[in-house]
Amino acid sequence: MENTLSVLFDHDRTYISVVKPTPVGIALEQIDSVAATINVADVHENAGEALQEFEEILKNNSFEIGSATAVFPTSAAAIHQFPASADASPNEIRELLEFEIRQQMPGYKTDDFETTVYPMAAQADGTEMMIAVSIENALVELGKGIFAKSQITLSRTEVSQFAAHTAFLYNYPEHGQNTVMLVSVQEQFLEISVLKAGRLAYYNIASLPTAAQIGEVCEREMQNLLAEYVPAIDAVFLFGPALTKQMLESVQNSLTVEVARLNSLRMMRSALDERARQYSARVAHVFPACIGGALPSQLEVLTTA
Repeated sequence: MENTLSVLFDHDRTYISVVKPTPVGIALEQIDSVAATINVADVHENAGEALQEFEEILKNNSFEIGSATAVFPTSAAAIHQFPASADASPNEIRELLEFEIRQQMPGYKTDDFETTVYPMAAQADGTEMMIAVSIENALVELGKGIFAKSQITLSRTEVSQFAAHTAFLYNYPEHGQNTVMLVSVQEQFLEISVLKAGRLAYYNIASLPTAAQIGEVCEREMQNLLAEYVPAIDAVFLFGPALTKQMLESVQNSLTVEVARLNSLRMMRSALDERARQYSARVAHVFPACIGGALPSQLEVLTTA
């Protein structure tokens, strides 16, 4: 069975994982991170210089890569939410998306992006929505070039919060039919999404002025969710590079539902040595997007373009 490589080109570091399907589940073959990054915030100014540390890891690994995913920060993508019927045709969706892009990003058109459109669970008032995630072609091509330097073909692209959904659904099957709030903790902001029976029901970015205010921000988001989107939240899972024990405890003290750190390796088997096992245990909450990128996507997709 083929190994799948996933690389998250985050703002602070580049995260790397290799997984392999086995008859008894997914096995983690490699996990690592390096300080080198690419400038996803301004890809047009990025000459695509070699990430030497990243390339060295790939050259030295003993795994034959069958497929590879590049995961980019959600902030590097254009996110569009718009009302639409779940039975809209691909052409109708494309027309809606074209309109959204013209309104929000003058000078761009749908052909300038690699876009995935997801259906969303109906809101409390019955409104049906869709969410489109658009990654600029220039960023996709940059990713392809970086992989090609190690003779690896890029198979697909994802953005971090949506890849993390897959990691959650794989590792927490007992929550597959529940309504769960997922909070990615970044410096100065939170990415918040809700899965309702495995289907996307909400996505938002909330400002986080100080780490001490995370409980207050999550409580406010919860109140908004319960008023407009879902009748109840069964659990809240936090993850991300800026998450600390104190922040987790703050959210636990602010909310009355189950609140836990998301363990992106919870249900995965491991072929790692002891040193790598210890490292993975410490950073399991940092790797949901990277691990999710290595797994088959769990979210329903309406169309890709």
